[in-house]
Amino acid sequence: MHEGYSHKHFHNDICIVHLDEWARGEGIATVRLPSRSQVKETFAGRTATVSGWGGISNAEAPINPELKYADVTIRDNQICSYIYPEAVADETRLCTYNPDGSGICHGDSGGPLTITESDTE
Repeated sequence: MHEGYSHKHFHNDICIVHLDEWARGEGIATVRLPSRSQVKETFAGRTATVSGWGGISNAEAPINPELKYADVTIRDNQICSYIYPEAVADETRLCTYNPDGSGICHGDSGGPLTITESDTE
């Protein structure tokens, strides 16, 4: 967990796990972290995949026994400030919104969001 994580505002809601050995098994894959040239990239308008074991509705228990995936659209921070007025939109976060309500839910916080750059990345 990030040393600057704040549960109240979800600042630094990220965790990177470093393993001494390769993890192997069905459904396990590596992802490339953004390059230095992508640090200021907003990725607005791009499609990303989120995954997690969180709930699939607000009424459901937050832990799901099955890993779920959803494709989401990354939005501009100004749009997100309008859609989510209680959230802080800044350059340290990516904001997603799908009009059909698909995406992350309770229990998915801090989980992966990946963008496919090409067939090999």
